[in-house]
Amino acid sequence: MQRRKEQAEEDFLQTVQRGEPGALYNLAEAYQNGHKGEGAPSAYDKARRLFSLAAQQGHVGALYVLGEMSYTGKGSMPHDKPRGLAWMEAAAAKKFQPALEFLAQIAAGGEPSTAKEAALTSLLSRAILHVL
Repeated sequence: MQRRKEQAEEDFLQTVQRGEPGALYNLAEAYQNGHKGEGAPSAYDKARRLFSLAAQQGHVGALYVLGEMSYTGKGSMPHDKPRGLAWMEAAAAKKFQPALEFLAQIAAGGEPSTAKEAALTSLLSRAILHVL
């Protein structure tokens, strides 16, 4: 059992090293959620860099997370609403429902509910892990 776990971890790290967007996204989530680095500022920096790498390859979840981080100033991301909107629009262009809802709420004159968005992100992350 232990050997299979070690092999799975090794396989995952190899996919990260190859730069596969899904693996980069999942590792970024681990840093962001404190599973790596215990939520330290350096862990948020690593998460941001990994999300950026995945987003550059078109990973819709990474586009969304970077949009949320930029728009709200979450984690170690500087508060930058225009940049956050650009990331969100890129995710929405791919018909990503949470991004569409985020932008719709802004268009309606409100600020996105971070609790609702966090729940959607968490749900999506779990779904992505099952797909990979």
